[in-house]
Amino acid sequence: MPVVYHINDFKLVCPSYNMVSHGHARERCHNAKFWHVLTEGCYAGSPGSKLVLAAEAYFHSWLRTYKKCVDRFLAPSRFVKDKLIQNGWETAKIDVLPHFQQLPPGPPKEAAADAPVLYFGRLSPEKGLTDLLQAMQHLAKVPLCIAGEGPQRLQLEKMADSMGLSNVEFAGHLASRELNGAIAGARFTVLPSRAYETFGKSILESFAFGRAVIASDLGSRRELIYENQTGLLYPPGDVEQLAKQISFLHDRPELTA
Repeated sequence: MPVVYHINDFKLVCPSYNMVSHGHARERCHNAKFWHVLTEGCYAGSPGSKLVLAAEAYFHSWLRTYKKCVDRFLAPSRFVKDKLIQNGWETAKIDVLPHFQQLPPGPPKEAAADAPVLYFGRLSPEKGLTDLLQAMQHLAKVPLCIAGEGPQRLQLEKMADSMGLSNVEFAGHLASRELNGAIAGARFTVLPSRAYETFGKSILESFAFGRAVIASDLGSRRELIYENQTGLLYPPGDVEQLAKQISFLHDRPELTA
Protein backbone atom coordinates (compact mmCIF):
# COMPACT_ATOMS: atom_id res chain seq x y z
CA MET A 1 0.00 0.00 0.00
CA PRO A 2 1.48 3.41 -0.98
CA VAL A 3 2.35 5.70 1.93
CA VAL A 4 1.74 9.47 1.70
CA TYR A 5 3.33 11.89 4.19
CA HIS A 6 1.50 15.23 4.45
CA ILE A 7 4.07 17.74 5.74
CA ASN A 8 2.82 20.22 8.36
CA ASP A 9 6.14 21.10 10.04
CA PHE A 10 9.87 20.85 9.45
CA LYS A 11 10.44 17.62 11.39
CA LEU A 12 12.26 15.96 8.48
CA VAL A 13 15.04 18.57 8.58
CA CYS A 14 14.82 19.99 12.12
CA PRO A 15 14.68 18.00 15.41
CA SER A 16 12.63 20.76 17.08
CA TYR A 17 10.22 20.73 14.10
CA ASN A 18 10.09 24.49 13.38
CA MET A 19 13.53 25.77 12.25
CA VAL A 20 13.41 28.53 14.87
CA SER A 21 15.96 29.58 17.46
CA HIS A 22 15.70 32.55 19.82
CA GLY A 23 12.71 33.89 17.92
CA HIS A 24 14.31 33.83 14.45
CA ALA A 25 14.47 31.40 11.54
CA ARG A 26 17.57 29.20 11.72
CA GLU A 27 19.06 26.39 9.61
CA ARG A 28 21.89 25.15 11.82
CA CYS A 29 20.73 21.53 11.39
CA HIS A 30 21.11 21.72 7.60
CA ASN A 31 22.23 18.42 6.04
CA ALA A 32 21.55 16.35 9.16
CA LYS A 33 23.64 18.35 11.67
CA PHE A 34 21.01 17.49 14.26
CA TRP A 35 23.36 17.83 17.24
CA HIS A 36 22.74 21.60 17.12
CA VAL A 37 19.44 21.02 18.94
CA LEU A 38 21.55 20.33 22.04
CA THR A 39 23.44 23.63 21.92
CA GLU A 40 21.43 26.14 19.91
CA GLY A 41 18.73 26.88 22.50
CA CYS A 42 16.02 26.21 19.93
CA TYR A 43 14.05 23.85 22.18
CA ALA A 44 12.79 24.90 25.58
CA GLY A 45 12.70 21.42 27.12
CA SER A 46 15.15 19.73 29.43
CA PRO A 47 18.61 18.55 28.29
CA GLY A 48 17.28 15.00 28.32
CA SER A 49 14.39 15.85 25.99
CA LYS A 50 16.78 17.62 23.62
CA LEU A 51 18.93 14.51 23.55
CA VAL A 52 15.88 12.41 22.70
CA LEU A 53 14.99 14.73 19.81
CA ALA A 54 18.53 14.56 18.42
CA ALA A 55 18.66 10.78 18.84
CA GLU A 56 15.32 10.32 17.10
CA ALA A 57 16.40 12.50 14.17
CA TYR A 58 19.71 10.65 13.77
CA PHE A 59 18.02 7.26 14.17
CA HIS A 60 15.58 7.88 11.32
CA SER A 61 18.26 9.54 9.20
CA TRP A 62 20.66 6.60 9.54
CA LEU A 63 17.93 4.01 8.93
CA ARG A 64 16.46 6.12 6.09
CA THR A 65 13.05 5.42 7.64
CA TYR A 66 11.08 8.07 5.79
CA LYS A 67 13.05 7.87 2.56
CA LYS A 68 12.47 4.11 2.32
CA CYS A 69 8.92 3.87 3.71
CA VAL A 70 7.21 6.93 2.24
CA ASP A 71 6.18 6.88 -1.42
CA ARG A 72 5.06 10.49 -1.74
CA PHE A 73 5.60 13.65 0.30
CA LEU A 74 3.00 16.41 0.07
CA ALA A 75 4.46 19.83 0.84
CA PRO A 76 2.04 22.73 1.47
CA SER A 77 4.28 25.21 -0.37
CA ARG A 78 7.07 25.36 -2.91
CA PHE A 79 9.25 26.78 -0.14
CA VAL A 80 8.91 23.60 1.93
CA LYS A 81 9.66 21.43 -1.11
CA ASP A 82 12.80 23.46 -1.82
CA LYS A 83 13.97 23.13 1.80
CA LEU A 84 13.61 19.36 1.64
CA ILE A 85 15.53 19.21 -1.65
CA GLN A 86 18.30 21.40 -0.20
CA ASN A 87 18.61 18.88 2.62
CA GLY A 88 19.01 15.89 0.33
CA TRP A 89 15.44 14.69 -0.20
CA GLU A 90 14.49 13.27 -3.58
CA THR A 91 12.79 15.84 -5.81
CA ALA A 92 10.68 13.31 -7.70
CA LYS A 93 8.94 12.12 -4.51
CA ILE A 94 7.78 15.57 -3.39
CA ASP A 95 4.63 17.26 -4.67
CA VAL A 96 3.21 20.63 -3.63
CA LEU A 97 -0.39 20.64 -2.39
CA PRO A 98 -1.38 23.97 -0.78
CA HIS A 99 -3.92 24.05 2.02
CA PHE A 100 -7.54 24.79 1.25
CA GLN A 101 -9.80 27.37 2.88
CA GLN A 102 -13.56 27.32 3.23
CA LEU A 103 -15.18 30.52 2.02
CA PRO A 104 -17.91 32.34 3.98
CA PRO A 105 -21.44 32.02 2.55
CA GLY A 106 -21.74 35.63 1.39
CA PRO A 107 -19.49 38.16 -0.36
CA PRO A 108 -16.96 40.10 1.75
CA LYS A 109 -18.28 43.25 3.42
CA GLU A 110 -16.54 46.61 3.38
CA ALA A 111 -14.69 47.36 6.61
CA ALA A 112 -15.95 50.16 8.85
CA ALA A 113 -14.04 53.45 8.89
CA ASP A 114 -12.77 52.76 12.40
CA ALA A 115 -12.02 49.06 11.79
CA PRO A 116 -8.80 47.83 13.46
CA VAL A 117 -5.80 46.15 11.96
CA LEU A 118 -5.82 42.52 13.12
CA TYR A 119 -3.16 40.03 14.12
CA PHE A 120 -4.44 36.56 14.96
CA GLY A 121 -2.34 33.57 15.95
CA ARG A 122 0.00 32.28 18.61
CA LEU A 123 1.68 34.79 20.90
CA SER A 124 5.30 33.60 20.97
CA PRO A 125 8.70 35.17 20.18
CA GLU A 126 9.05 33.86 16.62
CA LYS A 127 5.76 35.50 15.59
CA GLY A 128 7.38 38.94 15.51
CA LEU A 129 4.87 40.66 17.79
CA THR A 130 7.50 42.78 19.49
CA ASP A 131 8.28 44.19 16.04
CA LEU A 132 4.58 44.89 15.57
CA LEU A 133 4.25 46.73 18.88
CA GLN A 134 7.33 48.80 18.12
CA ALA A 135 5.80 49.71 14.76
CA MET A 136 2.58 50.77 16.51
CA GLN A 137 4.53 53.41 18.45
CA HIS A 138 4.57 55.40 15.20
CA LEU A 139 0.88 54.78 14.44
CA ALA A 140 -1.06 56.34 17.31
CA LYS A 141 -4.21 56.79 15.22
CA VAL A 142 -4.27 53.18 13.95
CA PRO A 143 -6.15 50.69 16.16
CA LEU A 144 -4.66 47.19 16.44
CA CYS A 145 -6.36 44.07 17.76
CA ILE A 146 -4.17 41.12 18.79
CA ALA A 147 -6.18 37.90 18.99
CA GLY A 148 -4.64 34.73 20.39
CA GLU A 149 -2.87 33.20 23.33
CA GLY A 150 0.65 32.00 23.96
CA PRO A 151 3.65 32.12 26.28
CA GLN A 152 4.52 35.71 25.34
CA ARG A 153 1.16 37.31 26.12
CA LEU A 154 2.07 38.77 29.52
CA GLN A 155 5.35 40.18 28.18
CA LEU A 156 3.56 41.74 25.23
CA GLU A 157 0.87 43.30 27.41
CA LYS A 158 3.53 44.80 29.67
CA MET A 159 5.44 46.07 26.65
CA ALA A 160 2.33 47.72 25.20
CA ASP A 161 1.54 49.29 28.57
CA SER A 162 5.08 50.62 29.03
CA MET A 163 4.95 52.17 25.55
CA GLY A 164 1.59 53.78 26.26
CA LEU A 165 -0.06 52.00 23.32
CA SER A 166 -3.68 52.81 24.08
CA ASN A 167 -4.52 51.88 20.47
CA VAL A 168 -3.62 48.21 21.02
CA GLU A 169 -6.17 45.69 22.34
CA PHE A 170 -5.45 42.11 23.41
CA ALA A 171 -8.56 40.06 22.65
CA GLY A 172 -7.26 36.70 23.86
CA HIS A 173 -8.33 33.41 22.33
CA LEU A 174 -11.30 33.69 19.97
CA ALA A 175 -13.52 30.74 19.12
CA SER A 176 -14.02 29.98 15.44
CA ARG A 177 -17.14 32.09 14.94
CA GLU A 178 -15.70 35.02 16.92
CA LEU A 179 -12.44 34.84 14.97
CA ASN A 180 -14.28 34.86 11.66
CA GLY A 181 -16.14 37.94 12.84
CA ALA A 182 -12.89 39.62 13.84
CA ILE A 183 -11.31 38.95 10.44
CA ALA A 184 -14.42 40.13 8.58
CA GLY A 185 -14.50 43.27 10.74
CA ALA A 186 -10.81 44.16 10.32
CA ARG A 187 -9.40 46.76 7.92
CA PHE A 188 -6.66 44.28 7.00
CA THR A 189 -4.50 41.72 8.81
CA VAL A 190 -0.79 41.56 9.61
CA LEU A 191 1.60 38.61 9.85
CA PRO A 192 4.96 39.82 11.22
CA SER A 193 6.41 36.35 11.82
CA ARG A 194 10.19 35.88 11.94
CA ALA A 195 9.77 32.13 11.36
CA TYR A 196 9.57 30.44 7.98
CA GLU A 197 6.17 28.77 8.56
CA THR A 198 5.28 25.91 6.22
CA PHE A 199 2.39 27.80 4.68
CA GLY A 200 0.79 30.70 6.59
CA LYS A 201 -2.83 29.57 6.86
CA SER A 202 -3.85 32.90 8.38
CA ILE A 203 -3.19 34.52 5.00
CA LEU A 204 -5.78 32.31 3.32
CA GLU A 205 -8.24 32.93 6.16
CA SER A 206 -7.81 36.67 5.62
CA PHE A 207 -8.26 36.37 1.85
CA ALA A 208 -11.46 34.38 2.40
CA PHE A 209 -13.02 37.47 3.99
CA GLY A 210 -11.58 39.80 1.37
CA ARG A 211 -8.90 41.23 3.66
CA ALA A 212 -5.45 42.21 2.44
CA VAL A 213 -2.40 41.03 4.39
CA ILE A 214 0.84 42.75 5.35
CA ALA A 215 3.46 40.07 6.00
CA SER A 216 7.17 39.61 6.51
CA ASP A 217 8.85 38.50 3.30
CA LEU A 218 10.02 35.13 4.54
CA GLY A 219 9.33 31.49 3.76
CA SER A 220 6.26 30.80 1.64
CA ARG A 221 4.57 34.20 2.09
CA ARG A 222 5.59 35.40 -1.38
CA GLU A 223 3.78 32.41 -2.89
CA LEU A 224 0.49 33.67 -1.44
CA ILE A 225 0.78 37.45 -1.38
CA TYR A 226 1.00 39.27 -4.70
CA GLU A 227 2.44 42.63 -3.75
CA ASN A 228 0.20 45.64 -4.34
CA GLN A 229 -2.62 43.26 -5.33
CA THR A 230 -3.52 41.07 -2.34
CA GLY A 231 -1.19 42.63 0.22
CA LEU A 232 2.23 44.01 1.02
CA LEU A 233 5.53 42.46 2.09
CA TYR A 234 8.38 43.90 4.14
CA PRO A 235 11.83 42.67 5.23
CA PRO A 236 11.57 40.52 8.39
CA GLY A 237 12.36 42.49 11.53
CA ASP A 238 12.31 45.87 9.75
CA VAL A 239 10.10 47.81 12.18
CA GLU A 240 10.29 51.06 10.23
CA GLN A 241 9.17 49.44 6.99
CA LEU A 242 6.40 47.54 8.78
CA ALA A 243 5.09 50.81 10.21
CA LYS A 244 5.21 52.40 6.74
CA GLN A 245 3.27 49.53 5.17
CA ILE A 246 0.59 49.62 7.87
CA SER A 247 0.27 53.40 7.53
CA PHE A 248 0.11 53.13 3.73
CA LEU A 249 -2.81 50.66 3.73
CA HIS A 250 -4.63 52.28 6.64
CA ASP A 251 -4.61 55.67 4.92
CA ARG A 252 -5.97 54.20 1.68
CA PRO A 253 -9.19 52.34 2.57
CA GLU A 254 -10.07 52.05 -1.12
CA LEU A 255 -7.19 49.57 -1.51
CA THR A 256 -8.52 47.26 1.20
CA ALA A 257 -12.21 47.44 0.30
